[in-house]
Amino acid sequence: MIPNLLYLLSGLLLSWGLFDFFFKRSSSQVKSDRLRGMFGFEEVSKDALAVGVSLKLRHYLLVIALGVAAGSIIGYYTKNILFVGIGFAVGFIIPRMIIGSIKYNRRKGVLINLPGNLRLLVSKLRDCKSIQKSLEMALPIMSGATKPIFERLYQSLLLDVPLEQALARMKKEVRFRKFDDLCEKIMMGHKDGFHTRSVEVIRKNIEEITSDAQLLVEVDIKNRQERLKPYLTYFLCFAIVMMCGYMESQLIDMLSAQLSVSTIIGKIFISTMILTACLGFWKKEKFLRLNLDEL
Repeated sequence: MIPNLLYLLSGLLLSWGLFDFFFKRSSSQVKSDRLRGMFGFEEVSKDALAVGVSLKLRHYLLVIALGVAAGSIIGYYTKNILFVGIGFAVGFIIPRMIIGSIKYNRRKGVLINLPGNLRLLVSKLRDCKSIQKSLEMALPIMSGATKPIFERLYQSLLLDVPLEQALARMKKEVRFRKFDDLCEKIMMGHKDGFHTRSVEVIRKNIEEITSDAQLLVEVDIKNRQERLKPYLTYFLCFAIVMMCGYMESQLIDMLSAQLSVSTIIGKIFISTMILTACLGFWKKEKFLRLNLDEL
């Protein structure tokens, strides 16, 4: 009786909240700002914009609502209202996991692709003797994630933007310390001329960037194997609980008692395990991936 009353009360509160939000338009901006702060939308939307994804508030709330709905359905059939909170947590976590994965993959793609396009650029310096002309010759054969960055550099130079200012913009996009050093050497070559010694210094710097990119690939492959371990760990944990529950269900008639998972403590225990697993899947990338923003 009590669980049914709780479900009815939750439905009434949810219905009242939706009616209040969608049909009272006088303070819609206030409600929107309140929802943005309440559900952490501002932070996740900024991260989404950083990777070129436009995340709308209604889409973000829809994901949370779907999570709550799924949790409510599971909670109804399992008689465990705590699944509603788990559904909310899953809806809260999923957008962050997706955006974090996109951000990491794009950042990794830039760092791995950068050395190859830099080598193409430098290979034209000896003959062209200028960055603008070298870019004009190298861009048609460039490829990958960094090609648009070099195209923007070339367009800036065509508009007579000073090379130092154009490289400063490029450094903000790449955000890689050794690339900053490379830009300083390119500026020195631009002032003194791209003679043989200057080009060789630039080439050595590119080789250092290449070795870092190769190391990044090796570490990422190693960490990919480590990232599989949490899945195995959580699977074993849940397998043990399910096995114990099955064994207990076989003895329940003899003991004339209630299943442990059906008690309040059991429901809290199961819900806590699932919530911990969700948080573990979300945060494991932080500890098992390189922080590419600090390179």
